[in-house]
Amino acid sequence: MKTVLYTCPYVPAEWIAAHGLRPWRIVCSAAGPDAVAARREGMCAYARSFLNEALSRSEVDAVVMTTLCDQMRRAFDVPAVGPIRAFLLNIPATWQSAGAFDYYVEELRRLGRFLVAVGGLEPSSAHLTAIMGQYQAARRSILGARPGRTARRWAELVERFGRGGPAGLDEAPDPPQDAAEGREARDEADGWQRFAQRRPDSVRPLPSVKAATPTQYAMRHRNDEIALAIIGGPLLKQDFDIYDLIEDNGGRIVFDATETGERGWPGQFDPAALAEDPLTALGRAYFEGVRDPSRRPNDPLHAWLKDACRSHRVRGVIYYRHLWCDAWHAELSRVKHTLGLPVLAIEAACEGVTAGQGGTRDDGRTTDMNHGLTRIDTDCRADKASRRLGGGLSRSEGLDRPALAFGKGRHPSAMRNTQDAIRNTKCGQRTADRIMAFFEMLR
Repeated sequence: MKTVLYTCPYVPAEWIAAHGLRPWRIVCSAAGPDAVAARREGMCAYARSFLNEALSRSEVDAVVMTTLCDQMRRAFDVPAVGPIRAFLLNIPATWQSAGAFDYYVEELRRLGRFLVAVGGLEPSSAHLTAIMGQYQAARRSILGARPGRTARRWAELVERFGRGGPAGLDEAPDPPQDAAEGREARDEADGWQRFAQRRPDSVRPLPSVKAATPTQYAMRHRNDEIALAIIGGPLLKQDFDIYDLIEDNGGRIVFDATETGERGWPGQFDPAALAEDPLTALGRAYFEGVRDPSRRPNDPLHAWLKDACRSHRVRGVIYYRHLWCDAWHAELSRVKHTLGLPVLAIEAACEGVTAGQGGTRDDGRTTDMNHGLTRIDTDCRADKASRRLGGGLSRSEGLDRPALAFGKGRHPSAMRNTQDAIRNTKCGQRTADRIMAFFEMLR
């Protein structure tokens, strides 16, 4: 089976899978100095990392890139003239008009013709409907598995889902804690399958979805852990270290709104729309369901973040973005205003940096890098968070301290493996100190 590589959340995996190809939404590794795409001038480090993955992996047969950001759009010029087949999917920035949605659906049809040219088969409506049902049921199961996993293990589960789809999960997600919710997910998959069987026969056999079976891991959440949300763009594999650093120091990620997390998933499919045109229903779920700061206007993103933080009872926000991502840099102020919660903003460098090593942007400005992180800013708009400090730790004092002593006046859960977490992570001592100061403020 041929593999189609992509990273943008507006590329429907169901559409690629329905053509008999393997969709792989990759979580990139940081490109080092020996990367295939050696040039760095003017190139976002994340785009360079994706190009390195696309051009260095022998199992990749085609690449799909989008116009969601200028860096990825221009990065398309590299594989477009190379040995690998490449496709550029145009994503309208505006979304409120019918014309913008129709344009997106036509782009999906154009993508379908590219997939057939690569070696895929044109799918029937029944086959596409069944694939959509399998993917939707798998996402529900993965969401239900979140309470029983650490944030890192849940992110790795999402990464495996993006790599292999429902049938490619080498470790089945934990069943939802609520038995009724588990039955609902199974009934939904069965319902979609019965619906598809009422349509004409598919051009190919449908891939099977592995049943959700219990894993050996079960995490007990403490009542004294701090419920947090992490918000931002796509993460690299090296960025997963931030999950360990947060949870080993007394935090708990209850809402992952990064692009590689829940924010990069489509909305629910409309059964009524499926009966009329499955591709239109698929396009609607992605075009209106994926929330991104590039949309104009992007009010739905902020409304979704606010509702989710409220429903998950989030007490603080980790705002994690990469150095080059101007879109997320511009959204920081509005996110603070919308959520009204304490926010710890972390700016990360995409490329590997050793301890104490500095780095420079292409505009000549020096960045203070520490194990891959460049700058950490804080902002707290909630008066309640300030009152918790009790005068002993002001917002500026605590967050500007150079260091906090490990184990001294710390949260009990921060004591478990803290030194190992700092030693093994790429985030570094300085980041741990600022995160711990942020946690102290939230208490």
